[in-house]
Amino acid sequence: MTETVVAVDIGGTLAQLVIAEVAGGRVVSLGEATKLLTAYYASFQAAW
Repeated sequence: MTETVVAVDIGGTLAQLVIAEVAGGRVVSLGEATKLLTAYYASFQAAW
């Protein structure tokens, strides 16, 4: 079974989001990362 997940790396100045396909505990597909400056967004929900 393959699951679709969002992987997120949020730092002090930059947040990176990517959609990944995971099967059997391993990443089988990784989309292109979206990079956002954290200063422009008050919350994760606002950035999404």
